Amino acid sequence: MTAERDMMSLHNDALEDARNRHGDDHPKVAEALTTIGLFHHHVSKEYEKALLFFNEALMVLRKSHKEEEHAINAAITMTDIGCVHQARGDKTSALLFFNAAISIFSYSGTSEYHPSYQTARRAVALLDPYLQESPTVKFAISNVKPHRDGLSTFCRSIYR
Repeated sequence: MTAERDMMSLHNDALEDARNRHGDDHPKVAEALTTIGLFHHHVSKEYEKALLFFNEALMVLRKSHKEEEHAINAAITMTDIGCVHQARGDKTSALLFFNAAISIFSYSGTSEYHPSYQTARRAVALLDPYLQESPTVKFAISNVKPHRDGLSTFCRSIYR
């Protein structure tokens, strides 16, 4: 437990340092928030805390002045959020976030070999039987279609 506390303390220090150096709305802050979210997801298994940090990271990326440059980071974070929802057993939310991430990866021309792109695609394939059984999920996923700018309505509501 002490090692976990020490690690968390280092992550919190890195977040504070990023905020002090760059301000609250900088991609380096989003990176630090994502690291803390990953810690809560994979190490402490505190899924609600993980979601809080991942969502804050998405908001920071959204406020970034160079939004287009950070779209892939947002898609990676959406994949992380999908993984947390999947771990919590919330298949509907997981599918929404995985499909939103796939939409951004596809639009941005990201290589299909990118690890997070593969994670999202694999997760959707594994959750597909659930998709076939749930009319609610079918309706929600049908609304995650790319528009003129390549981002779905769902992506824009989260990311923009």
